[in-house]
Amino acid sequence: AAEAAFADSNNFPADKDGAEVEGAMVVEDPKTGAIVTMVGGRNYSSSQSFNRAWQAERQPGSTIKPLVVMSPALAKGGYFTGTVFDDMPVTYSNNGQPWKPTDDDTAERGWRGLITMREALIHSVNVYAIKLLNDEGIDYAWNFGKNNFDLPLKQKSKNLTLALGTAEIPVVDMVQAYSAFPNNGMMATAHSVLKVIDDKGTVIVDNTNVSKKRAVSPQVAFSINDMLRSVVSDPGGTGIAAQMGNWAVAGKTGTTSLEDNKQNVGMRDAWFMGYTPDYVGGVWMGFDQSTTSRNLVDVFGGGPPARLWKQIMTIAHQNLPVVTSFDQPDGVTKITFDSKSGKTPSHLTPSRFIKSDWAIVGALPTGVSNVWYQKTVCAATGLLPGPNTVSTVTKTFLNVDRQGVYASWPWDEAQYRAPWKVCDMGLGGQSSKQPPGQTKPKKPSSPASSSPASPASPTQPNVPATQPPNTTSPNSTGSPKTR
Repeated sequence: AAEAAFADSNNFPADKDGAEVEGAMVVEDPKTGAIVTMVGGRNYSSSQSFNRAWQAERQPGSTIKPLVVMSPALAKGGYFTGTVFDDMPVTYSNNGQPWKPTDDDTAERGWRGLITMREALIHSVNVYAIKLLNDEGIDYAWNFGKNNFDLPLKQKSKNLTLALGTAEIPVVDMVQAYSAFPNNGMMATAHSVLKVIDDKGTVIVDNTNVSKKRAVSPQVAFSINDMLRSVVSDPGGTGIAAQMGNWAVAGKTGTTSLEDNKQNVGMRDAWFMGYTPDYVGGVWMGFDQSTTSRNLVDVFGGGPPARLWKQIMTIAHQNLPVVTSFDQPDGVTKITFDSKSGKTPSHLTPSRFIKSDWAIVGALPTGVSNVWYQKTVCAATGLLPGPNTVSTVTKTFLNVDRQGVYASWPWDEAQYRAPWKVCDMGLGGQSSKQPPGQTKPKKPSSPASSSPASPASPTQPNVPATQPPNTTSPNSTGSPKTR
């Protein structure tokens, strides 16, 4: 079934510049590590026996985030599914040059602002992943991915771009790493041969008792499973194309751009990594040699790779009883939190931002939310009271330091942005009731998910007396697309 699906050109993007889009897939039983399906290309014979499933090293894009960003953070403690970071413009130094990471949909959708770990995975938000990786420590996360998940990471990948999947990893290694999640944190060595005995009865290969190791705790695995289910089940998730009826499906999409693509006109790799309680599978698509004229255009991991994954996995599961959930271990609990701080809601937290989600016992967020404060404003204009203001009201505002950030605030935060202009009504002047940068942009297709909070908010309370207006989102360059 898998070979037939790969041979069907309808499952792949169109050929380009005289070459066809290639692909590879591996399906594994997470409990045993047994590889039940491996496809090394669309036409194996014509590729001189080059098996892309285990011989090709490709950039996994955002599919690496659960392995080297979220899992290490959850295992370290002090983080949970509701940990909050600010998705707003940020600049890092990359080899002495300014690097402004962004997402492929930032220009049209805008920045998302203060979001949780779950929301960051659902929408595959790059800035969040980079900030979390930077906060937990690059060395720690890199070693975690290499030692806990056996990822073949090289020293050159030990930098912030690791969060965007710039390391090069074969499909089979990604599938083996992901197999730990549906298996309660235990990872079995992937193998395609059970046993080999020569003509003299000597055992050459024996995988009947394959080695297993604990990659993550059952609690971390459950947290990842629950968040990655949202990637597939949430209406705004990047992996909704992989839904399989009532089956519990968790997954992550990934797309990487050309390294020399300054204009961002095409992509290099498109992935979908997904699993059920019974099988884990990974699909990669791309050209063997990508160039500025031969690349993937408007092809993302949530498109053809996710649809092909669903087609093949549906067949693999057709004779199995439907399993609608992943195992829930002891040691996890639902908590209520402020989704703009990741802490316990305060008396000022607007009800719309009080959410609930899972957290690992022993790593629950501490402290009360400190991202809200109240201020007296002109009742007529909502601006700071002026000398002729007749009446005032007290309103609640978001206490976040975005000094020097010139970008429109997200739609769900704009109304909570404190004014910086003084009301001049009554003096014959014209006062704007809506300061620049607070106009509500088009609401995204999916509202903020009902996710959780964070133990240590990365934002620091800082509300200046005056504040420059934020304008439209700047054009950021040099950031790989990883949706």
